[in-house]
Parts: sequence; C-alpha cells; structure tokens
Amino acid sequence: MRGVSCRPLRNKRLNLGFDSKPGRITVSTATLETDEGTLLRVTVADTGRGMTTEEASRIFEHFYSTKQGGSGLGLSIVRRLVADLHGSVRVESEPGKGTRMIMEIPASSTTAARAEHEKMQSRGHAGGRNR
Repeated sequence: MRGVSCRPLRNKRLNLGFDSKPGRITVSTATLETDEGTLLRVTVADTGRGMTTEEASRIFEHFYSTKQGGSGLGLSIVRRLVADLHGSVRVESEPGKGTRMIMEIPASSTTAARAEHEKMQSRGHAGGRNR
C-alpha cells in the first residue's frame, strides 16, 4: 500500500480504544477483480463489543461518538478519504462479537494517489504543503 495513507487504519485503531481495552484487531488486504476493474480491499476487524444496528447506521455521521470525550470525527474522515479515492467503506457488526470495516478502493485510484504523492515530493512538498 505504498503511497496510500495509513491514516484510516490508525483512526480505526484509535476508535477501537486499542491501547486501553483487551481484544484483537486484524487487518487484511486483498485485490478483487470486478467488471469495473481491480479493487484493493482493506478489512479491519475487531473482537470488541460490536454495535447495534442503530449505532452502526450512525458511525459515519460527523460528531457522533459512543465514547466519553470522543470527537466523533474519525470514521467520518475515513469515509471521506476513501470517497476521495472513489472507493467505498461499509461496516458489519454484531453486538457482543465485534465489528468489521471493509474499505474498497479502485486500484487505479491508488496508482493515481501514488503518482500525485511522488509528484508533490519531487517538488519539495509533503502532503500538499510546503515544508
């Protein structure tokens, strides 16, 4: 995944309370061939408390959080970053069993993002900002 930000994965890890709660987080990647082309699938799964259908339907809303002191921005940012790459993100969750976040991004988008990143670096920019 060189050239593609791992920020969505870091955000997911933080949203799960990785540093403070027991459980397991699994990250997997795969490529899928579809009629529209190749997709990169990134799945982040946890063995946490899971979510109700109502919670799962709201997790991408700005400022929605079930955590004390949570900003409610992490997953809305993840959705936006994935959408910027013409991808999709969905959630599968079951209370008491855990949650899976599945992000699918067209491989052509990751190639374009890598090319743009390399172009910015060659111009002395990092992340679109001057250093």
